[in-house]
Amino acid sequence: MKAGPKPRLTERTHKKDWHKIWQQLSDKERWKKAEEIDWIITENEPLFDASDVVRCGMDLFLEYSMVTNDGGICWLRAHFPNHRVYKIRYKELQAWHKGSTLVLARPELVVCDPAT
Repeated sequence: MKAGPKPRLTERTHKKDWHKIWQQLSDKERWKKAEEIDWIITENEPLFDASDVVRCGMDLFLEYSMVTNDGGICWLRAHFPNHRVYKIRYKELQAWHKGSTLVLARPELVVCDPAT
């Protein structure tokens, strides 16, 4: 079993005043940021949260989110070469915790509720 990298969580890990700016945006501007995957975290260090991973056998599904970045997804790919790691995406304004919004019910059936 491999342990993930411990995040340093420095000032460069998160975008400065992101929440303050987000609160001042219109719905249209928020959706634009969501489409651009412009979330609070940076790519300064690899980040991922176990609750952002949905596993089905050797398949791992992750989304770039409020707590998982591309560096974290790449880290998982590099350290678990026997698994297939998929970067997934669906339209939502608060991207996180795939385990509560993406359920693999049975082969060829996925239940997705990005509104939760």
